[in-house]
Amino acid sequence: MRISLFVAAAIGAGCILACAGQRPVRGPVDEVDVTFGAAPLAVGSKVRQVETHHGTFDVHASALGQSSSSSGTVDGREVRVEEVLASDAGATTKLRVSYLEHTGATKTEREDKRDPADPRVGKTYVVEAADPGPRVTDETGQPASPEETKLVQGDYRNLGTREPLFDELPARPLHPGEEIDQICGAVRLVADRHDVLLVECSVTFEGRRGDDGVFEVRVDVESHNKLASARIRLDGELLLRIADRQWTGFSGGGDIEIGARGSVLKVRGGGHVDITIRRDVGR
Repeated sequence: MRISLFVAAAIGAGCILACAGQRPVRGPVDEVDVTFGAAPLAVGSKVRQVETHHGTFDVHASALGQSSSSSGTVDGREVRVEEVLASDAGATTKLRVSYLEHTGATKTEREDKRDPADPRVGKTYVVEAADPGPRVTDETGQPASPEETKLVQGDYRNLGTREPLFDELPARPLHPGEEIDQICGAVRLVADRHDVLLVECSVTFEGRRGDDGVFEVRVDVESHNKLASARIRLDGELLLRIADRQWTGFSGGGDIEIGARGSVLKVRGGGHVDITIRRDVGR
C-alpha cells in the first residue's frame, strides 16, 4: 500500500495557497503607519520566484483487513523566471517563463523516492491568456507538448486576471495592530480559483521592514482530491512591497490533518509543513 502517494497528494493540497523559496530573514519591524501604492507590473518587468516546502507526516491506512503505517518527509523546490510581455487594464496577459529547477522527494523508513524529472526544466515558454485555458508555445511560436502545456497551464490558470490585492487592499494608511479583512477577501478569491475551502482567515498589519509592509497571516484551509483530503492551519508572515503592492515573500508553517475514507480504503494521519516564499520583483 503506497501511503506516500496519499501524503504527497495531501501536502500538495494543503500547500496550494502558498508553498514556496529560501526562507527570508525575519528582522525587526518598525511599527509605523503605511500607505501602499498600487502599480501593476509593467511590460518588461521580471520576477524570479523560488518555491520550496518541507513537510513531515505520520499516516495509517487500512483496506480489506490489512493495514499499513508510514512516516517520513516530503520536500520540493522549484525555480522559475517570468518576464511580462503584455498587459491589459492592470492584468498581465502574456509572459515569457523559464523553468530553471524542479525537484521533489519523499523519504520514509522504507524508501527514498525522488520525483520524476520535470519536462519543463531548462526550457522557456511563452504563455498567453486565452479561453478555455492559457496558450503555451515555445519561443519560436510552436505549441508545447500536451504534457508540458498541461503543467504550465496549471501554474498560470489565472493569467489575464488582476491580482486581488490591487483591488482589495485599502488605499488609506494602515495602522500597526489593525486587522485587514480585505486581504482575507483576496485569499478567498485565490482559494476559490483552486477549489480550496477557506475555513478561517485573519490578517493583521504589523508595520514596515525596509521597502516592505509586514502582515501576520493565519489561515485554515481544506482541500480534497481523488486520493486524499487535507486540512492545514497555517501561521505566517506576508510581505508586500509598499511602492506597488507586489508581494515579495512569505514564511510560516502549520499542522496538516490527512484523511481519506472510501468504501474500501481508509486513511488517517497528520504532519507539519514549513513554507517559505521569495519573489525578487524587478520593474
